[in-house]
Amino acid sequence: MKKYDTVIFDLDGTLLNTLEDLADSVNYSLELNGFPVREVSDVRKFVGNGIARLIELCIPDGLDNPQFDKCLADFRSHYSKNMQNKTGAYKGITELLEQLSKENYKMAIVSNKFDAAVKDLNIFYFGKYIKTAIGESKNVSRKPAPDTVFEALKELGSRTDKAIYVGDSEVDVKTAKNSGITSVGVTWGFRDRDVLKQEGADYIIDKPQELLKLLESLNNAELEQTNKEYRLKLKNESDHFIIYYGETDISCIDKVSTVLENNYKRVTNNLNQQLHEKLTIEIYFSLKELHIALGFPDAPDWVRGGLGKHGIAIASPLNPPPGSNFDNVLNTAVHEFVHIVINKINKSTPRWLNEGIASFEAKDNNENWIRKTVKNGISQNTLPSFRDLDTGEDFETFFKRDGYQYSYTITEAIIEEFGYDKLCKLIESPDKYEEIFGLTENQLENKWTEYIKNNYTDL
Repeated sequence: MKKYDTVIFDLDGTLLNTLEDLADSVNYSLELNGFPVREVSDVRKFVGNGIARLIELCIPDGLDNPQFDKCLADFRSHYSKNMQNKTGAYKGITELLEQLSKENYKMAIVSNKFDAAVKDLNIFYFGKYIKTAIGESKNVSRKPAPDTVFEALKELGSRTDKAIYVGDSEVDVKTAKNSGITSVGVTWGFRDRDVLKQEGADYIIDKPQELLKLLESLNNAELEQTNKEYRLKLKNESDHFIIYYGETDISCIDKVSTVLENNYKRVTNNLNQQLHEKLTIEIYFSLKELHIALGFPDAPDWVRGGLGKHGIAIASPLNPPPGSNFDNVLNTAVHEFVHIVINKINKSTPRWLNEGIASFEAKDNNENWIRKTVKNGISQNTLPSFRDLDTGEDFETFFKRDGYQYSYTITEAIIEEFGYDKLCKLIESPDKYEEIFGLTENQLENKWTEYIKNNYTDL
């Protein structure tokens, strides 16, 4: 399995040399409206932030010019009809895309060019290889906002940790950073190496074929790192857990074992589900080693645990990640253990229910964080529905919708109002609301809203 299986490309200056057609349309617009034309070198410096910004920089007095809107419209009209006069793919691009396609990479284009032009140019030049192409529109913020990247990843069914972003400008590097993905700057486009380096591109390449070598190197390095055994030499075995750890955690291991066993009995009784095999826990003092064990070497520093290749992997309670402490690192292990129990009952449990129960049982999230989110949701009338929080494998959307906070309170409301027996039945049959509660899904949501208003706010 590849670490990186998705490549997001910028268009102008990365896949296509569009400079002369852009300059021709700029100068057509300027000349038509009685303004001095621009050199191609000027246009080169100005592209990258969308056509409105391009015209703003080319026209005298920019946005303050009363003819700005007309110049922009004239440019758009001319460019729509003349965008393929001199434009062409850079040398080696077609061969690159063909090879990436053969190696089953997912590919997309995101651009600040207006959406219709992006789609038309992609179909004409690269339609054989790339099916997702997104440009600037009213519905999506332009780069360096991450919106177009997130939309492309959604269409491709990919994730930020599986993708790299390839572009030629400082805007592209910023877009990659804002999206949380690896950036690859290219020097054959509209900016030079120094600009890309200064902006902080993760990698810089000079020829399209170098991208294949870079991907091969990154994926092989990841494989070697993943296969490398970080030896946790010590072992503690209790009734239900086998804990592997290093010498730095000797002083806390008894407490870790006690907390896990106490939670095991409580959780399995609450959810009426026993496990027949002991669970493996790995404790990593190094965050880097933890993230590799989880399969996400580039995970943010706040990640304190999850399900790894061999079982549950957590940070050392004695060396918690930023924003964490001894107790909520341990509670992360409980959180993941609860997921295992729930999945034993029903692997298809909706994300909101699965995460809600795990968060409620583990108490691994800050109560003030949950309370603040709920208060804001009620006051701003932005409470999500259960279905809004059923994001499947799309963790990022779940997180953006404050899924952990809301799901916690939904679980709490169900337990307080109906008890664990009904909760367990809901895990088994997540769509049978009326049979379990005597309420429709919408009525149960209203019951939850009433509960949080009474218990989380003064409203």
